[in-house]
Amino acid sequence: SIQNNEDISINNYKAVSREWDKTFGTVSYHDYTGEAIQASDGGYIIGGYAWGGINGDKTQPGWGGTDYWLIKVDSNGNKLWDVDFGGTEDDYLRSLQATSDGGCIAAGASDSPISGTKSGAKIGGYDFWLVKINADGTKDWDITLGGGADEELAEIRQTDDGGYIVGGSSASGANGDKSESSQGSNDYWIVKIDASGIKQWDKRFGGPASDIRHGIQQTPDHGFILGGVSYSGVGGNKTQVNYGGADYWLVKINTDGVQEWDQTFGGESDDLLHSVITTPDGGFLAGGISGSGISGNKSQANWGGVDFWAVKTNAVGMKEWDRTYGGSFDERGEGEIHGVVNNFTDGGYLFACNSISQITGTKTQTCYGYDDFWLLKTDASGAKQWDVRLGGTGGDVLASVAVTNDGGLLLAGKSGSDISGDKTENLRGQSDYWMLKTNDGFLESLNCDIPPNGFTSKIKSTSAKMNWDVVPTAQTYSVRYRKTGAVPWTKTTAQLNYKKLTGLLPNTQYDWAVKSVCDQGSLSSDWSETKTFTTKPLRLENDVEEIAFNVFPNPSAGVFTVDLTVNDEETMQVKIEVLNLFGQIIHLD
Repeated sequence: SIQNNEDISINNYKAVSREWDKTFGTVSYHDYTGEAIQASDGGYIIGGYAWGGINGDKTQPGWGGTDYWLIKVDSNGNKLWDVDFGGTEDDYLRSLQATSDGGCIAAGASDSPISGTKSGAKIGGYDFWLVKINADGTKDWDITLGGGADEELAEIRQTDDGGYIVGGSSASGANGDKSESSQGSNDYWIVKIDASGIKQWDKRFGGPASDIRHGIQQTPDHGFILGGVSYSGVGGNKTQVNYGGADYWLVKINTDGVQEWDQTFGGESDDLLHSVITTPDGGFLAGGISGSGISGNKSQANWGGVDFWAVKTNAVGMKEWDRTYGGSFDERGEGEIHGVVNNFTDGGYLFACNSISQITGTKTQTCYGYDDFWLLKTDASGAKQWDVRLGGTGGDVLASVAVTNDGGLLLAGKSGSDISGDKTENLRGQSDYWMLKTNDGFLESLNCDIPPNGFTSKIKSTSAKMNWDVVPTAQTYSVRYRKTGAVPWTKTTAQLNYKKLTGLLPNTQYDWAVKSVCDQGSLSSDWSETKTFTTKPLRLENDVEEIAFNVFPNPSAGVFTVDLTVNDEETMQVKIEVLNLFGQIIHLD
C-alpha cells in the first residue's frame, strides 16, 4: 500500500534519448528480426528473415521461401550493404553473433536442401544452419547440423577458444549429427564447433516430456549455462519436479558438455524462460515470462495476464531472489516469448520484453499501439528503478537489446508502425526491421546515487542549513523535513549540495533527508539516512551579548507573556513582532 503520500520510485520512468532509429523492409511482405549486433568497425548489423526478391531495401534476389536477410549500417544507422542467404525452401535466422575476425556468424533453422547459398544436404526435417560471414558480407563457410527429425536453433555464441557453441531443441534420435537419443518429445541439443565449423561434440539434455532451450552463455570456468523451458518432471537429465505447465530449467555443464547441476523454477501455470546470463558475483540471472501467481518457488503475485519474471541464483543455481514485473495485460507481443536480460555497469540489470499493458502494476507509461518495446531497470537486488516503453501506433515486437561501445543501447525488432511515437520512418511493407539507438553515455547517466555525508550546520532558533556531498550525475536535489514524529514531510528543492531551511520553530527537534534527482527528473535515488537536529531556544542579540528570553504559552490563542532579563544599567529598545502559524506579522510593537 501507499501511505502518507511518500515518494514511490515505482512511478519514475526513464526518458530515453533516441540518437536515431531506422526502418528497413521489403514491399508487401512481413520481415522478421532475429537479432542486432555491433560490428568491430563501430557500425551495426541486423539480421532476420524475409520473403521475396529485389524490392524495398532488399537488393538481392530471394532463393525460395524465406531467406536469411542481413543489413549492415554505419554508426549513424546509414545502410552500407545487405545480403541474402538461403535455399529453395524456408530458412529462418534466429541468432547473430559478432566474431573476433571482424565478421559475424548467422544461425537459424533451415528446411532447404543443397541449393542457393546452402552447401550442405538436408538431414531430417528442419536443421540447424550456420553461415559464417566476413566483414563485407561475403560468405566464408556454412554448415548444416541435424538429426532425422526437427531441430530448432535458438542461439549461437562465440567461445573463448575461437569456436562456437550452438544451442537449440531437437526431437531426433541418435542419427545424423546427433549422438544421443531423445529423452522426451524435445530435448535441449548443444553442439560445440571449432572456428572453421568442424563439430567437436554434441550433447542432449532432457526429461520425459518436452524441453525447449532458449538461452546459452559461456561461464567464467569455461563451461556453459543453458536456460529454457521444461514440461518434464523428474527423469532423464532432470532432477527436480515440475511445478505446473512449463517451468524455467537451468542446466550447468562443464567445458566438455558434462552436466554439473540443474535447477527448476516455476509456479502453477506456464513460465517460459527466454534468456540467462552470468552475474558479476558468479551467479546467474534468468528472465522470461510467467502466468503464475504465488506458487511453486515463485514468490510474487501476478499483475495480470502474463508478466516478466526474473530469477537470480547463486553459482550452483540456488535461488537468491525472484521478481515479477508487469501490468494488467500481457508483457509479450503477438504470442512470442521475450525476456532479455543484461548486466548494467552500476551492478543492476536491464530487462527487455514486449508489453501490451497500460499504466498499471509496475508499468508507468501507456502503450503507443497494440504492443511496444518495454525496458525496465532494476538495482542489483531486482528492485525497480525506472521503466520506459518505445514504439509506434502499430505493433512493435522486440527481438534483441545490446549495450553499445559508447554506453548506449541498440534495440531491434519487428515493427508494424508508420511514423508515430518513437518511430520516425514509415513502413516499407506489412512489417519491417526496426533499429533504435539510444544516446551515448546512456548507462553512465543511470548512476543516480544517494547523496553521502549529510550533516546540519548553522543551527539557529528558526533556521538551519542542511549539507551533503555532491553527486556528479545529480541535476537537482530533493530535501524533505518535518518535526520529529510529525507527518507528512515538507519537501523542497536544492540546486546545490546544501539547503537553508527557514521558518522553523525554536527549541524543536526536526528530521531531514535528501535524495539526488537525475536525468531531467525521470530518475532519482533513494532517500538518504534520516538526520536529526534541534533548533536553539529564542534569543535576543545586542551588540555585545545574547539575551535569553521566554515566550509562553507558544503557540498562543491570543494572550501570552514575554519574559526577559536585561542589565539594569543598560538602555535597550526591544522590538516585538507577533506572527501567526503561516509566518505573517499580525502585531508589531
